[in-house]
Amino acid sequence: MALSGVTSCSGQQHDYYCDTRVIGYYPDWHVSKLPVSQIRFDKFTHLIYFSIYPNADGSINTSEITPSNQAAFVQGCHSGEVKAIICAGGWGLSAGFSPMAGNAAARSAFVTNIVQYCLTNGFDGVDLDWEPVTSELDKVNYSLLIQELKTALSPHNLSLSIAVSAQGSEFNSAAIPYIDWVGVMAYDMGTPHSTYDDSIAALLHWQDRGVPVERLVLGVPFYGRKADGAYFAYEYIVANYHPLPSQDEVAGIYFNGIDTIQRKTAYVIQNSFGGISIWEIPEDTTDESSLLTAITNAIHLNRPPDLDCDGKINFVDYDFFARYYPASGCTNSNSWCDSTDLDASGNLDFVDIALFTTMWLH
Repeated sequence: MALSGVTSCSGQQHDYYCDTRVIGYYPDWHVSKLPVSQIRFDKFTHLIYFSIYPNADGSINTSEITPSNQAAFVQGCHSGEVKAIICAGGWGLSAGFSPMAGNAAARSAFVTNIVQYCLTNGFDGVDLDWEPVTSELDKVNYSLLIQELKTALSPHNLSLSIAVSAQGSEFNSAAIPYIDWVGVMAYDMGTPHSTYDDSIAALLHWQDRGVPVERLVLGVPFYGRKADGAYFAYEYIVANYHPLPSQDEVAGIYFNGIDTIQRKTAYVIQNSFGGISIWEIPEDTTDESSLLTAITNAIHLNRPPDLDCDGKINFVDYDFFARYYPASGCTNSNSWCDSTDLDASGNLDFVDIALFTTMWLH
C-alpha cells in the first residue's frame, strides 16, 4: 500500500531503519542450514554472499560458491528490496590478494572482472575481505585497489565496502573517501571474544583513523568461542544451554546474548554510526531468542517512529501505523507495533491519536 507523502510503505521492516544499515553475511556452505527461501529479508538492508576470491593474475575463483544458490540469493534479495553484495576474500581465501594487488596489470584485471561479475550476476556491490593484511606494502597496494575498484564501480551505481579487523590498519587514509562503509569485525578479540567495551573501542579506533561515523558498521557475532578457540553457533548454544537474555557465557563458551546485542545496537543508533553487520545469519534462532530480532527491536526502541525518514514525527507517520499494522495483524511485529495502540486497549481509536499527539507531535 502507499500513502501520500510517505517515501517507502511497502511493509518491509527494514524500510523503517532510515539511514541505519543492517547487514548479514550468508556463506554459501550454509544453504542446507538456511535455504534462501527462509532468509528474513524484511529485517535486512544489505545481504552479503560469501564468497568468491581473487587469483594472483586478477581472475576470479568461484570454487566456494554454488551458482544456482547465488542466483536464488540475488533474486530473493531484490524481491525483498535488499541490496545483494558479493564478498571477495575472507579468512583462508585471501592468498591471491597480495600478488594481485601488487601487480598493476593483475589489479586492473581483477577490477574489470569483479565489476563484470556484479553486472552479470545482478549484485549491487562488492565487499572486500582481505585477511590478514600485514605488510606496509600490502596496505599501499590495498589502498590502490580500493581506489581503482570504486572508480570502476561508481558509473554502475555499485557500492564498495571493506571488512576490517577490530584494531586494524588495513588501508591508508587516502582510500577512505572511496569506501561506502567499513565493516568492523569486532569479534575474535581474545577471551571473552566480543565484549561490549571491546566492540565500542573497535568503532572508536576506526573513527580515530578518519572513517566518518556514518560509514562505520559494527560487526557482531552470532556465535561463541571458548578460550581454546572452539567455535559454537548461537543456535547451538540456545538449544543446549538455554541462556537468559542477560547471559554472555555458558559452560566456558563466550558469546553475545540478547541484552549485549541490544546494548551494542543502541550505541550505534544513539551515536549515529552506520549500522550493524552480522557474521553469520544462518547461526541465529527463529524464536524469541533470535539475535536478529533483538537488533531490529533495538533499532526501533532507540529511534522515534519516523516512517518516512523526513526527520519529523507527524500524522503522516501515524496514518501509516493506523492503516498498515491493523491490516497486517502486526505480522512484522516489533516495538513500534505498540506505538500504534498506545493505551493497549486492543483498538486503534481517538484515545491513541490523543496519546500519539502528546508523545510525539509535541
